[in-house]
Amino acid sequence: MVSALVPLYEGKNVIVGKTLDETAAMVAAASGTDGSCLAYIKSIADKLSGLGIYDQVVTEFWCKVNRSA
Repeated sequence: MVSALVPLYEGKNVIVGKTLDETAAMVAAASGTDGSCLAYIKSIADKLSGLGIYDQVVTEFWCKVNRSA
């Protein structure tokens, strides 16, 4: 067993009431000052994979986002 500390965002920009497909489409279209949201999600998925960490939620979300792009 491995314990981990994970920061969770609780600010005013939390997306609620959207399906996974709707959220993936939003991510595919979004960008900010540091680049696209698509690139950010991909970097998270790639980093976890490179570390040998399988996170089902990240993997499934990346697949949805990638298909929406």
